[in-house]
Amino acid sequence: MTVEHEEKHEGSGKEKKRKHAEQKLQQLQQQQGTRSKEGTVSSSKEKKQRAPETAKLGSGKAQAADELGKSNSGDGGSNSGGGRGSLFDKMRARLSGGRFRSLNEQLYTCKGDEALRLMQSDPSLFAQYHDGFQQQTESWPVQPVDQAVKFLGAKPPNLVVADFGCGDGRLAPRVKQKTHSFDLVSSAPHVVACNMASVPLDSASVDVAVFSLALMGTDYGLFLTEAARVLRHKGWLWIAEVRSRFTQEPDEEKDVGKANSQHLQPFLKCLARLGFTLQSLDASNKMFVVMVLRKLNVPTSNPSSIAWPGLRACMYRKR
Repeated sequence: MTVEHEEKHEGSGKEKKRKHAEQKLQQLQQQQGTRSKEGTVSSSKEKKQRAPETAKLGSGKAQAADELGKSNSGDGGSNSGGGRGSLFDKMRARLSGGRFRSLNEQLYTCKGDEALRLMQSDPSLFAQYHDGFQQQTESWPVQPVDQAVKFLGAKPPNLVVADFGCGDGRLAPRVKQKTHSFDLVSSAPHVVACNMASVPLDSASVDVAVFSLALMGTDYGLFLTEAARVLRHKGWLWIAEVRSRFTQEPDEEKDVGKANSQHLQPFLKCLARLGFTLQSLDASNKMFVVMVLRKLNVPTSNPSSIAWPGLRACMYRKR
């Protein structure tokens, strides 16, 4: 066989591998599309069954994307296919976004203990979720964690902070106060894995409780009840949450910036029953609203009787 024929034969083999990987990826995408059309799973039992299947599907799609990347890059790992490299990058970004949105929906529509079991069963899901979250929010003009840093920067350094739903724990290294960081997976040495409804802190041991886009789950009220437990009298509750979560329609988001807004009142009334009084409301950011409250009153004797309003799940758009 001549050198020319060998090159043609090698090129033909790579092309077949690339086409095979593309077909496999399309089949997996069609499977996910079919699953999404089936609608939101309503029962807790069905959600538990769906979780490992979702992770398996995402893994299969990632494998197909890797195969496609190998067929595009050649044996040496370089992009010899010109535009094929950009196609691979786009497909990988699309798959990453798809996994993030699927996990995001699960976390917003299940309880805290279910979310903890899901993430503990496969900690890689936590990394996938936060990678996707960073991609979704990187274009925001202001990041909630930056606002939290600014708030704590104006407070005495001897205060103790509890960061509920800390993600990858970015707040603690940036502030002067001692900070306890909690989330579903310990993604850093200083992060403790737990359900936000039950953190390993003594009652009345904290001066500031931070919730930065962390009121996820259908039982988010238990997280705030736990914050009220660990906060000292006159302690601060700092909350940043996506504006649309407090509304039913997109065109109502502008009203969220008003303390007397009909959209915020049910939520604030429940916090008042935990002993919190609103100190300030900042809606200058178009993405999220920041509420600062203080524990000034005696909480209700039965926090479990508080009927927390349902907050809309935060569903991010395809990018």
